[in-house]
Amino acid sequence: FFLHLNTSRLSPPHTSPHTLKIHNASISGKTQNYSLHRISAPQYFSQSSTPSPPILQMYWIVSVPHDSTRLKTFKRLRQQIMSLGLSNAVYELNIPQKLRHGTIDELLTLSDNLQKYDVLCESTESRVLRFLVEMKSFNVQNKGDDEWIPEVIVSEDRVDPVHAYLTAFQWDEGQYMLNKPVQELAETIHKKIARYEEEFRQKSQKFITLNHNIDNLQRKAEGSLVVKPLDGIIGEENIVETEYLSTIFVVVPKSLSSEWKKHYDEDMLDEPFVVPDSSVEIAKDSEYILYSAIVMRKFKDDFELACQKRKFIVRKFEYDPERANLAKMEASALLKDRDETRRDVFEWCKMCFSECFSAWIHIKAMRTYVESVLRYGVPPQFVSLLIKVNPRKQKKLHRFFKDNYKHLQDEDFGAMDSNDASNPYGMEFHPYVLLTINTDDQPLLKL
Repeated sequence: FFLHLNTSRLSPPHTSPHTLKIHNASISGKTQNYSLHRISAPQYFSQSSTPSPPILQMYWIVSVPHDSTRLKTFKRLRQQIMSLGLSNAVYELNIPQKLRHGTIDELLTLSDNLQKYDVLCESTESRVLRFLVEMKSFNVQNKGDDEWIPEVIVSEDRVDPVHAYLTAFQWDEGQYMLNKPVQELAETIHKKIARYEEEFRQKSQKFITLNHNIDNLQRKAEGSLVVKPLDGIIGEENIVETEYLSTIFVVVPKSLSSEWKKHYDEDMLDEPFVVPDSSVEIAKDSEYILYSAIVMRKFKDDFELACQKRKFIVRKFEYDPERANLAKMEASALLKDRDETRRDVFEWCKMCFSECFSAWIHIKAMRTYVESVLRYGVPPQFVSLLIKVNPRKQKKLHRFFKDNYKHLQDEDFGAMDSNDASNPYGMEFHPYVLLTINTDDQPLLKL
């Protein structure tokens, strides 16, 4: 008895075509040996009609049926791969094979959802990690800690670098209990990451806003005398304000300082309404000098207009001791608030990254499990390898697995030449489950 099912979900390559097969289904009810094959275009095929993309540094997650036991199959494959020089780092990805799964239709839907959750987890952990590294530049960590490596919080008393966590992956049964369906576990991760993503947006925005406000204050304080606040520069002793007299503050370019000294009290107005010798140099920077002059209050506007004509810049200023103190207090409070926020956000981001990275690898494990069940059937009997791929050996590594597992190749491709096996969409077929972790895309992970 043999039944070949082509699902109605077949579509152009950019979607997700599937082919299912059921072998040796005995109608007597005594023996049932199901082998379910799913071919997903984005995962198991690569375009042959277009130029190959640049080869990236990456890890492969490869799942194949095991022989007698998972351990024996893993040891055999690792020994062969390393002896052929295809990789010098081969690990077993320890995926539980007693995860609860539903019907084939549910697994197909879950497979599509897991791809989306994979992208969400990777995107979130990547953004959080990038923000962590940027915050680290503020010396939140101890000085001299230049070799900081992202970490995953495994337990209250254990923290692993991401490389150690990935290469010695253990399923977290505390968070993702094996008595729950895979669909429920995946949805739990999806909701958690979506929540972390929103919290990260809020917390990072708060810190960015505080930092922006402080930067603005610092720019003003460090700016030229033309723009910087004069509170704290002009003191009460620099001001004369009476019924008939008023003090004017003028910023003069250094190149025009001699002109100011020569003309401010005689030639600026038609009548001598400026107090002689009243000009005082209060402050200066690399470009400008701040002067004060005392004029008759009645002719204050005329004097300001005359200053503008000579390219002298009048700074409006009213002395307020409380405002000067408030400005200093505001800057101090902002700096304190930023430092406290920075510490809190940094610690939260470390926790958030740990959760997101762990969730991401669990999603990878779920995807591997689901794809393996769809491809190799039930009960699950597969071994998953984590392989650090030498970019120059990718093609040879593909060939190694194809040669060893060509018996898994779908009959639709079995009659074709092994060097040119392609489906109707012109895409190369791999007779094994393959997921990737592109480390070139995330150099900050230091994998």
